[in-house]
Amino acid sequence: MTGSQDDRGREPVPDLASLLRLIDRSAYRDQLADVQGRRRLVFEALASHENPMWREIGEQLRDGRMEIRDVLRVQAYWEKVQQGLAEHGEEFRQAAIDAKEQLEREEAERRERER
Repeated sequence: MTGSQDDRGREPVPDLASLLRLIDRSAYRDQLADVQGRRRLVFEALASHENPMWREIGEQLRDGRMEIRDVLRVQAYWEKVQQGLAEHGEEFRQAAIDAKEQLEREEAERRERER
């Protein structure tokens, strides 16, 4: 575990500003800077999800039949998002921590190569 711990003894989620600084200096910068590209990746992932509700949401977003804000307006979709966050919140938290650690390793390797 790196850094300080949260009140449950877990590594804290990296703050958004530090993640963005690392991304800005990474090889992923251009790919992640492309808002439409990011959305396409997410929408396609949802559209091919095994769960029919996620698939329906993803297909509508991907095909332009629905905007992201519309997910909040459809009660069944909003409940699905809340359920997903409740069920997978720890996975998201760990993914953010892992992403920060990977970006830090890659930045250190890049600096080493530049010496």
